[in-house]
Amino acid sequence: MSDGRKRFKECQCRKRLAERENTGPGSGTYMLPPLIGFKNHDATKYRNPAYTISGYIKPIDKRLSPGPCYGLERNFTQHGRDGIPAYTMAAHIKPLSTCRVPGPGAYWVERVPPMKEDRAPVYTMKSRTKQRPGDKIPGPNAYGLPPYIGPRIPNKTSFPAYTMTGKPIELKRDRMPGPCAYTPVSLNNFKKKYPQYTLIGRNYPPGDKSKIPGPLAYNPMYRVQTNPPRFSFGIKHSPYTTPIILPNDV
Repeated sequence: MSDGRKRFKECQCRKRLAERENTGPGSGTYMLPPLIGFKNHDATKYRNPAYTISGYIKPIDKRLSPGPCYGLERNFTQHGRDGIPAYTMAAHIKPLSTCRVPGPGAYWVERVPPMKEDRAPVYTMKSRTKQRPGDKIPGPNAYGLPPYIGPRIPNKTSFPAYTMTGKPIELKRDRMPGPCAYTPVSLNNFKKKYPQYTLIGRNYPPGDKSKIPGPLAYNPMYRVQTNPPRFSFGIKHSPYTTPIILPNDV
């Protein structure tokens, strides 16, 4: 057998071994968890609670309580008593002497006008009560209104009042300067100070003799928003010309 065939068979054997090692077990090797019982139950399924019946536990305390030995009637359910309601007839309670309230028959219903209709107000005239000797209160005529002339009116607005006096005699010791003796204070000391500008001569930069155009050299009617952009065509250069290489480009 030639070496080529041996190598081919060895490669095929290696492929078969690799396929056997990579293949996993089939579906029959797995067991699903049971759905019956409490232990090892399937986690993806609902599991009902499980209870165990244990023996009777003796109470620790000596005082023993009775078990379920109570007798219930037939009309009792888990929601309460079942059946029609039952009533009892009690004796008539005598009214108390201090609480004698009139009954419904003591009122005249037919004399009362209907509640939804309009009715005029009703008044009663009563005799004047006697005044006590100690309560002598003055009437409205005993009070006087203040005058309306002058500045001292408590409940009315009054205009300012001025008086004209003579010129006081100046004392020799108290000769104070008048308002004109003081210089006015600048407003920049206590208010916002605005910038100040001065007009000086034109300064030319030293060594610059170029003719710079003034403001009149420009067209004031040109507007960037309304005028479209303008382009100019330059000179066409040959593609064989060497580009300009500066020392900074290296």
